[in-house]
Amino acid sequence: MSKNFKLKLDIPGLRNMRNSDGATDLITSYTKKIAAEAGDAKPIITHARTRVKGIVEQAMTSDDMENNTLLKAVHK
Repeated sequence: MSKNFKLKLDIPGLRNMRNSDGATDLITSYTKKIAAEAGDAKPIITHARTRVKGIVEQAMTSDDMENNTLLKAVHK
């Protein structure tokens, strides 16, 4: 016995949520946390047309490349 289920997405509502202050604060906090864990890194927050993006930029040394410092900071 299967029941039919229809899901209708509120696309403008999702777009507003992705650009909201709450989403910006959440992305900013995670980006700063990852940058702090990685060491010599800086967080960059950009506002794109449809969403907020958090980028962590690190000046990679050979030790960072061997030990995957940035990747380990993401998964902590």
